[in-house]
Amino acid sequence: MTVVSGSNKRDVIPRWRNLHDTISNGEIGARGEEPKLDERSERELKRSRSDWELDRSQIKAAEFISAGLVLGVPSQVQDAVSALLENELPPSLRQLARVVGLGSGEEVVGHVKAPEVTLNDVQLYIAIAGLKQALVREPRRPLAWLELARLYSQLGQIGSATNSILKSIFLAPNNRYVLRSTAAFFTNLGNAERAHSILVEAERTATDPWLIAAELATASKSKQKPKFAKKGLAILEDESFRKLSLSELSAELATMEVRNGRAKRARKLVTLALSNPTENSVAQVESLSEMDKSIELPSGSLDLPAAFEARAKSTLEEGDWVESIDSAELWLTDQPFSSDAAVFASYAALSGLRDFDRAFEFAKRGLKANPQDAGLMNNAAVAQIEIGNLSVAEDFLKRAKDLDAPRHTRIALEATLGLLEFRSGFSDEGRVHYEEAIRIAQGERNQTQHVLASVMLAREEIRYRTLMSTAALQRAERLMKRTESKVVKSWLETVEGEYRNLPESAR
Repeated sequence: MTVVSGSNKRDVIPRWRNLHDTISNGEIGARGEEPKLDERSERELKRSRSDWELDRSQIKAAEFISAGLVLGVPSQVQDAVSALLENELPPSLRQLARVVGLGSGEEVVGHVKAPEVTLNDVQLYIAIAGLKQALVREPRRPLAWLELARLYSQLGQIGSATNSILKSIFLAPNNRYVLRSTAAFFTNLGNAERAHSILVEAERTATDPWLIAAELATASKSKQKPKFAKKGLAILEDESFRKLSLSELSAELATMEVRNGRAKRARKLVTLALSNPTENSVAQVESLSEMDKSIELPSGSLDLPAAFEARAKSTLEEGDWVESIDSAELWLTDQPFSSDAAVFASYAALSGLRDFDRAFEFAKRGLKANPQDAGLMNNAAVAQIEIGNLSVAEDFLKRAKDLDAPRHTRIALEATLGLLEFRSGFSDEGRVHYEEAIRIAQGERNQTQHVLASVMLAREEIRYRTLMSTAALQRAERLMKRTESKVVKSWLETVEGEYRNLPESAR
């Protein structure tokens, strides 16, 4: 049985993209929100200015402007912006200059567009080699260390990625881009507690809505008490901040209200979150709409460029399997180190189009960056069982069994063991595993997994024409009222069709 993260478990964990895409998405660079630079950041900006003043090339100007954006002081690089705009520029440089030069950037943010390609291993290693050479010449470059960590993460080289990101945070402990990227990195590793600790210790977090949003989200993930919730609410009243800068904070505060049963307050926060949203906020509101039916995600929100996750989840539940899988693939390409993206993509391919080969490819891509993810191993095993490669599936399940997996993944693994036993010719053993998965899901009050496990057991009973076929199907049909999942309903319709095709003697 496939694994997919539950909607009520989502928080607004920061996205982690390269610097260019992060600037394009409006997450850094707004004037009117400028912090006081610490001594180290002052030195970095002065060095970048000196490099530009010695070499007035477009490259040096862009590097200086980017430094001002990332450090959060765009007003200090306006002379470079003016000089840059005097020349003919490629689109990327003109966008960079315009975001800084027009102040808030409210009207010119060119949100991240669909990624066109996924870098293969050779390209990643070439990029890593180039960064390492640059860092040998100048090791005190936090953004270079951060990008190195991002590339290592895509290869699943977690030790090297961790070393690189710790060097980045050491060199720029109050940099928004570095802090949010670090939070994304450690949370994806399953260490949200460390991500939360780093954010709490950063001096800038208490006054920055982007960082408070990340602090609240990582507190939720790590089951810590949030430190800056009250400050976050106060910042929402501060008109000096752009609505875009308040979007993720509003979405996470809305999530806290929904979980505390205060839907009316949540709806007001959702309205603010969607007034000029990031795609991450749109995905969070889509999740909230599944948790509380009084919260609605306007259909136009899914048109936001890079709203891959929200489109993937929304269209899956609408039964538009092709759009869901295509959007899930874009989400995974945009966040190649994200286990959530890979788990969902493999789940969508397995449960929507029943495209087992594509599902396995998604799971493999996710396992490259997350080699110890039990959910991805489970989905890879399901795909391999459906293809007929039982020995490969068994290997995935043996590896997953020894990992510390969350409860919903444990339920899926138990059911997948049942599937493997059935397909190996041992229906009695398979039934035991499925019944255990059903029992655990029921105890956890995970209704969707409870029903899905019952449906998948009925599928195997019918497939092998056991004496339990009719009873298993009838139970699955009775349980359907407990879930509104169209994915589960689609599976039940398939199983009912298989049952109708049985000869009377086999029912």
